[in-house]
Amino acid sequence: MSNRTKGTIAAATIGGLLAGSCVPSGQLKLGDGIEAALPRDWVEVAPRAKNAVQLQRTGKGRNFGATPGNCRNAADATPTLVCSADGAQTWPTTVVVGAGDTPRVSVGSDGFVYVIYQSGNNIMLNKFSSCTAGLGQQVGFPIVVATITRVACPIPGIDRCQGRNTIDSPTVAVDDLDPTHIYVSWAGTTGGGNENIVVADSTDGGQTFPRTVSVNNAGTARRYMPWSCALGGAAHVSWYDRRGATGAQNDLAGYFRGAAAVKGGNLVAQTEVNVAGVNDLQCANFWPSPTNNQNDSESCSTQP
Repeated sequence: MSNRTKGTIAAATIGGLLAGSCVPSGQLKLGDGIEAALPRDWVEVAPRAKNAVQLQRTGKGRNFGATPGNCRNAADATPTLVCSADGAQTWPTTVVVGAGDTPRVSVGSDGFVYVIYQSGNNIMLNKFSSCTAGLGQQVGFPIVVATITRVACPIPGIDRCQGRNTIDSPTVAVDDLDPTHIYVSWAGTTGGGNENIVVADSTDGGQTFPRTVSVNNAGTARRYMPWSCALGGAAHVSWYDRRGATGAQNDLAGYFRGAAAVKGGNLVAQTEVNVAGVNDLQCANFWPSPTNNQNDSESCSTQP
């Protein structure tokens, strides 16, 4: 087990990560004999930090159970941050992150906890101290990172477009070489059937985000559900991309990766990579359960 795996754990229950499916409570195995019963969608580990951090949705959308019918819309939930200072054995400290939903979390090597979430068209960022420091909200937070035009639905074949999921998918990543350097990424509509994958960065611990850059190549395409991490001082972002879609197959989707880093005082996009190499038909999923909206399936050029 690596030292990185032994660090801070952060998990989020957001009513459906990526595919928008509900995840019931379960046993999250942290290794080295540590277990925690956490309702979760994803887990992040930060190096050199010593406290466990968990994100929850409280309110009507908090306890999903095992059936997708128990999912709630974004307006029903409140992002809540919970932490443990005893190796995830107990979780005594709880704070409300803010008014909004679809939270995602990142923890810096200095122990600060960053939570990104959405409130309407605003991408919000809140910052907290480590658990041993009381999980205190930092002065001046939360802030509005950006106000975006959200990804428009339907996207043929995506059966939880917005509503129980966020296709804009804002995420936050702390620079692994500099904990005061914060990256935030999201998908935003520019009009005409196009979205760009945008990265913004802060060099003052998340207080301001003066620079942005699109990490996808030029060209009109539906782009959605980006996810980011930081490695070697750069933000690496992957996303679904429909530049290969046609009128006859409007659900053809590839998977791409881009990156952004600071060069000469500017935030600069790096070379885009086609990760998948091939396109998949996202309408051809046999629809094992009802859609979030009937247009999610009826918009498919080839009906399932």
